[in-house]
Parts: sequence; structure tokens; C-alpha cells
Amino acid sequence: MIRIEQIISSYKAYVPDADIVPLQKAYILAGRLLGGDGPVAIQEHLEVARVLIELKLDLESVVAGMLYSTIKNNRANYGELASQIGEPTAKLVDSLDHFQPAGLGVESRDALALSMRAMVDAAAKDPRVIFVILAIRLVRLRSWSGLTNKKVKNFAAETLELFAPLAERLGLNHQKIELEDLSFAILYPEEFASISRFLVSKQLDHQSALERTQRIIEKILQAHGINARFYHRIKHCFSIYTKAQKYQVSYEDVHDLLGLRVIVDETELAYHALGLVHGRFTPVQGRFKDYIAFPKANGYQSIHTAVVNDEGQGFEIQIRTAEMHHIAEIGVAAHWSYKLAGTNRAAEKKRSMPWLDELSKSLTITSDPKESLEIFTRELYSDLVYAFSPKGRIHRLPLGATVLDFAYAVHTQLGHHCRGAKIDGQVVPIHHRIKHGDQVMILTEDSEHPTPAWLGYANTNRALSSIRSELRKTENQEALKLGKDIFSEQMARIGLKGEDYLSSVEFGKFLKYKKYKSDEAFLIDLGFGNCSVNELKVFLIGQADSKSWTFSKKIMQTFGRKAEGVVILGLEDQQFKLAKCCNPLKGDDILGVMIQGEGVSIHQTDCKNLRGIDPKRLVDASWDFGKEERTQVRLLLHFDQDIKTHFQIMKILVSAKVRILECHHRLVENKSTEEINIEVASLDQFAKILKRLNGLNQVTARRLFEPETPAQS
Repeated sequence: MIRIEQIISSYKAYVPDADIVPLQKAYILAGRLLGGDGPVAIQEHLEVARVLIELKLDLESVVAGMLYSTIKNNRANYGELASQIGEPTAKLVDSLDHFQPAGLGVESRDALALSMRAMVDAAAKDPRVIFVILAIRLVRLRSWSGLTNKKVKNFAAETLELFAPLAERLGLNHQKIELEDLSFAILYPEEFASISRFLVSKQLDHQSALERTQRIIEKILQAHGINARFYHRIKHCFSIYTKAQKYQVSYEDVHDLLGLRVIVDETELAYHALGLVHGRFTPVQGRFKDYIAFPKANGYQSIHTAVVNDEGQGFEIQIRTAEMHHIAEIGVAAHWSYKLAGTNRAAEKKRSMPWLDELSKSLTITSDPKESLEIFTRELYSDLVYAFSPKGRIHRLPLGATVLDFAYAVHTQLGHHCRGAKIDGQVVPIHHRIKHGDQVMILTEDSEHPTPAWLGYANTNRALSSIRSELRKTENQEALKLGKDIFSEQMARIGLKGEDYLSSVEFGKFLKYKKYKSDEAFLIDLGFGNCSVNELKVFLIGQADSKSWTFSKKIMQTFGRKAEGVVILGLEDQQFKLAKCCNPLKGDDILGVMIQGEGVSIHQTDCKNLRGIDPKRLVDASWDFGKEERTQVRLLLHFDQDIKTHFQIMKILVSAKVRILECHHRLVENKSTEEINIEVASLDQFAKILKRLNGLNQVTARRLFEPETPAQS
């Protein structure tokens, strides 16, 4: 059982002259607010505070850990906390209120994505939020060890997927290891037990091998005047399991099962020591990593190499300075320690976690929860590559970044118009992968602009978010143009100008009723096929008692006429019947209502039975009086190589009975692009076709006003 005296003593161990009154107040407040849940709840909060103290965090963080759930569970309000523990600490506790811990009430991936997004938003303002959240998760996993219910398993699975990588991203390696092993034990108890038995059975052998290798290295270094401290490392259970699974080897044969950390006084001595180690043992090819010259995003610096000793035993050797070792132990938490209390937090955040601001900006661009989770996960799992601009400026990018990523890292507009790059005198395409030390000069063309294919070339959150944002902007512009064309076409058929009706009182009432913020928003929806002019007709029918019918009488007339019987646009083969309630006669203005299992029921547009009908069930219908003039439009499609996808596209076009006038297909980087010139009955029909095409998996369809590329057969 943890006592407040232990918390105070542990904190004063690294802040001897600390003012302990806030800790005492927090403990009394926790007892009053959490006492109803019993001593276990208070112990959990004290345990969280102890984890934060192990990171040598400031007093505000420790107090927030002791009171983290008080606002969330409505035990106290912000004002009460602020008066007791101060406004800065209360703000930190309040930030935790907006984050719903994953696995605890989070029932879907969408909800999980929103929860992680809330955490990033809070951490962008105060990164200490993340340290507290990780501490809470660690303490809960410790207390849940041995439990196997669904809630606990979900909690453990999310920890492995998101929170352990997050701890690593922050340089909290010891927390990452414990989070992984605790989660691994819950999810795979048999495998965890098997590896644990293996480590116990080999403990003496492993310790002996580490000590022998240490003595050899120590002797060599001392002979060259290098003083060093050594730490032994044996790979943890989850890491052993993943390596054994990846390389299909036994636990004993995992190549870096054992490791030595060599701590020297200066950076130059680290490289000297590396040369001596390689001179004595056999280096493993491809296993050298210089994180001193090229630090990780969390500030981690060290030399990593793998060697084989005289007995054929593989070892990983890590060489770094004492300062680098300190950062390696507690990561970016070193930038948020008690020593920095009262300093400029904003400047410290920018220096210690620049990626957090980039991540927050990327998340603000998208509203799609799935995309948010993808962005967050990509950031967690990225390693770094360093490249240079022609002026020598260093750009840090995730491993696997392309020329396109580099361009967007420099400037968004540079990315939008990127056509390639010149690297070491050679011109390379936008999908060329950047390597360490590359000097990159971006090549641009004003005519270049983002296409859906670019999403397959980019890897960074900044590039992907910028491309998606530009594509949405382009799609919205095209949808707006198409929506205006559809609206103008239908207005022209009844002798009205679309622009006139858009400014009418009646249309304003319709926009307010449908909750559109502007006529532009309605026209964009119309262009995307998300709504229909039928909805306007139904609204006007519902307003039948209105005295102002200047436009209404005209707009409720049918838009488009054909030859014999009834024409239902886009559903030409559909069975129909004339409704008995209003008994429409040829020449009356009509609308169709989809009826499941029966086809389409044809009504007069002013039929009272149309009131209250779901607009999605309404379809355009007209009497067929003669040949109708058809419209030519150009369609641009991007889709995968699967022949089934192409068949689904053709099936939609055939069912709509459009006439294909011209078709050009090309394949770029395993992505199909098709430009099709088709003839449709109306632009309204074309909007519905677009909606169906965009509903297909892996398909992006839009109207093309000008050919995107020279025609190729």
C-alpha cells in the first residue's frame, strides 16, 4: 500500500526544497472526492502519481495524476479544483476529462479514433496530458494482471496497437516494455508463460555470457584510455515473441536476445569505442544504425550495432554518452521535468515534440474517424530519414518518404505543383523514395495538381492531409459547377432562370428547412448526387396552403419529357403503375414513389399523399411525348486493377442506359485511370450515376470538363 508520505519522500528525493503543500492538499482532496469508491481508488491514483514521479515530472503533473478522474466522474468541478490546487493544475486535470480511455466504453473503431483525436488535441496544448494518460494505463494493466474478460482484453489490444508505440515515440522505453509485456500476458497467456519459463531456465547462462562479453570490451576500452559504464539488457517477452514469429526461429535463436549498453563520456569516444568493438568481434552486416548523427524523432541518440562473440553468440551493442542515456531512459519527459517549472511551456513543447503540432494540424484537416486513426497510427510507427534542401536545410521525414513528401514538407504549394525532383544530379519521379543524406531539389510545373493517384505516392501525414484537402476542394468545385448546371437545366425547362429562384423567399425557406447553410451547399450536394430537386418539390407540396406561389406552381411541373407511357430517369426498366388516389392523366405534372416489391407509383405532383414521403423514395418521372435531347458529359474514373471493379463500373453504366461515345484507359503505378465520354438523358441522371460509381469500393469518379491528358488508346 502506498502512503502519501512515500509520494512526498520520492518527490523530495529529486526536488529537495520542494513545497509539499500542493501534494498534501491533493491527497486530502482525493480522499474526500474518491473515498466513496473505497481505498482501492485512492491507491490507484497514488500509484499514478508514483509513476509520474519516476519520470521526474513537475509538481503540477504529479498532482494531476493524484486527481485525474475527479472532474471526469463529476466528483468536482473545474472551479472547485482551481481554488484548491491552482488554475494551471486544474487545467491539466480538466484536459483529461475530454479523453475517453480506450477499452472503457469505447465500442467501435470510430469511437476509438475520436478518443485518440481528443487526446492529441489536449496534448497539443499541454503534452503532459500524454504522460498522465500513459501512467493511468500502466497502473490499470498492473492491477488487471491475470484478468481475461472482454473489456480487459480490448484494453490490452489497444495498448499494444496504440499506447505502447506512443510510449516508444516519446522515448519512454521502460514504459513501452512494461505496457507490451502486461498486455501480451493478458492476450496470449500461454505464449507469455512459455517465454517466461525459457528466460528463467536460461537466466544463469545469459548472465554469464553478458558478463564475459562485458569484461572483454571493458578491457579493450581501458587499454585505449576510455572509461565506460555498462548495463545489461535481455530482450523482454513480447519482443522475443514478435522476433521469433517474424523470422520463424526459436526463442534461443533470436539474434539480439542479449545486449550491452556502453556509456562513455563524450560523443567522439562513442565512435572510437565502436571501432574497437568491431575490431574485436564480428559485426553483423546491415545491423549498424547511427542514431547519434540521425536522432529519432523523440530525441533518442545512440549507436546500435550487432556482433557475434567468440562462442557464436549474437549480441546487440548500444554505445552513447551519459546525457544520451538519460534521454533514452525517460525520453521527452526529460524536457518536462521539475527543473523547467515556470519556463516557457510553448517553446519547450515546440523543441521537444515538434511532431505533435504536425499531427494535430493533420487531424484538423479530416473529419473522417477512420482517416484520423490512420494518421495517428502512421505517426506512431514512423522512423526517420534525413534529407537536405539545395541550401543545406535539414528535413526530417519518416522512413519510406518520397519526393512528394519532401515537397510538402518544404511548402504546401510546392507539393501541389511537384512533378519530380533532382537528386545528386539525376531527375527522379514524385514516387522516388528519399534516402539518408540525399540533397533534393524539387521540380515544379504550374499545370501539375494533386490527383487521387498521389495518395499512393505520399507517406507523411502532412502530404496526405494536404492532398486529400486539395482533392476535396477540387471535388467540391466540380460538384458546385455540376449542381449549378443541373439546377439551371431544370429551371430553364419551365422558363425560369436558376439564379432568380436561388434568391427567392421560397427557396430561402427550403434551405432553412433542410438545414443548408447556403445555396452553394445545396448545389454541391446536388452535384454529388446527395440530394435531388425532388426534395424541393416535396417541400413546396407541403407548403400548399401558402399564398405565394409565383415560383412554386412552375417548379412543381415535370422536368423532362419523352414519348409513350411514363419515363423514369435512371430506372427505365422499372415497373410502374398510376396511383388511384390522384389518377394522373397524360399531361399532368407527375412524380414517382418507389414502393418495395411493387416498382414505382406515379402521382400528380400536388397529390396530398406525397406529403411526408421520404425524399429518398422519390424519383423523377415524366410523360413520354417524343424524342428527348440527350447531353454529352465526360467522366473521369480512378480505380484499382481488379477486373471485377471494372465490371461493376460497366454494369452501372449499362443499367442507366447511357451511350458510350469514347473511352481511353491507362495504367499508372498499378492504378487504372479511365476517361469516358458518355451521353445521358439529363445532368440529373449523371449526378445519380456519379453517386453510384463513388459508392463502389476503390473507385473515385468525377465529371471532367477538359481532357486531363492527351488522348491515348
